[in-house]
Amino acid sequence: MGKTLIRFLAYTQICFVCGCILFSTYSFFNGRFEQAFLPYPVLILYYLLFLRKSRDRQATSDNPDSSSS
Repeated sequence: MGKTLIRFLAYTQICFVCGCILFSTYSFFNGRFEQAFLPYPVLILYYLLFLRKSRDRQATSDNPDSSSS
Protein backbone atom coordinates (compact mmCIF):
# COMPACT_ATOMS: atom_id res chain seq x y z
CA MET A 1 0.00 0.00 0.00
CA GLY A 2 1.14 3.46 -0.75
CA LYS A 3 2.01 6.05 1.84
CA THR A 4 -0.82 8.29 0.66
CA LEU A 5 -3.42 5.55 1.11
CA ILE A 6 -2.20 4.77 4.62
CA ARG A 7 -2.40 8.46 5.56
CA PHE A 8 -5.90 8.69 4.11
CA LEU A 9 -7.03 5.66 6.12
CA ALA A 10 -5.45 7.06 9.28
CA TYR A 11 -7.20 10.43 8.86
CA THR A 12 -10.47 8.65 8.09
CA GLN A 13 -10.21 6.59 11.27
CA ILE A 14 -9.38 9.67 13.35
CA CYS A 15 -12.38 11.55 11.91
CA PHE A 16 -14.66 8.57 12.53
CA VAL A 17 -13.63 8.19 16.17
CA CYS A 18 -13.85 11.96 16.81
CA GLY A 19 -17.26 12.03 15.13
CA CYS A 20 -18.52 9.22 17.38
CA ILE A 21 -17.29 11.00 20.49
CA LEU A 22 -18.71 14.37 19.42
CA PHE A 23 -22.08 12.80 18.56
CA SER A 24 -22.17 11.06 21.91
CA THR A 25 -21.30 14.24 23.82
CA TYR A 26 -23.86 16.31 21.90
CA SER A 27 -26.61 13.73 22.51
CA PHE A 28 -25.70 13.45 26.18
CA PHE A 29 -25.98 17.17 26.80
CA ASN A 30 -29.31 17.30 24.95
CA GLY A 31 -30.71 14.64 27.25
CA ARG A 32 -30.89 11.82 24.72
CA PHE A 33 -29.13 9.18 26.79
CA GLU A 34 -29.96 6.22 24.56
CA GLN A 35 -28.39 7.94 21.57
CA ALA A 36 -25.47 9.10 23.69
CA PHE A 37 -24.45 5.54 24.49
CA LEU A 38 -25.02 4.20 20.98
CA PRO A 39 -21.48 4.85 19.60
CA TYR A 40 -19.64 3.08 22.42
CA PRO A 41 -20.14 -0.49 21.16
CA VAL A 42 -18.92 0.71 17.77
CA LEU A 43 -15.79 2.17 19.37
CA ILE A 44 -15.17 -1.07 21.27
CA LEU A 45 -15.45 -3.05 18.02
CA TYR A 46 -13.12 -0.56 16.37
CA TYR A 47 -10.56 -1.15 19.11
CA LEU A 48 -10.85 -4.90 18.88
CA LEU A 49 -10.60 -5.00 15.10
CA PHE A 50 -7.98 -2.38 14.30
CA LEU A 51 -5.83 -1.50 17.29
CA ARG A 52 -5.30 -5.04 18.59
CA LYS A 53 -4.19 -6.19 15.14
CA SER A 54 -1.57 -3.45 14.96
CA ARG A 55 -0.35 -4.27 18.48
CA ASP A 56 -0.06 -7.96 17.59
CA ARG A 57 1.86 -7.04 14.46
CA GLN A 58 4.26 -4.85 16.46
CA ALA A 59 4.77 -7.55 19.10
CA THR A 60 5.72 -10.14 16.49
CA SER A 61 8.13 -7.74 14.78
CA ASP A 62 9.78 -6.83 18.10
CA ASN A 63 10.26 -10.46 19.15
CA PRO A 64 12.24 -12.44 16.57
CA ASP A 65 11.52 -16.14 16.23
CA SER A 66 12.97 -17.75 19.38
CA SER A 67 12.78 -21.32 18.00
CA SER A 68 16.09 -20.97 16.13
CA SER A 69 19.08 -21.46 18.44
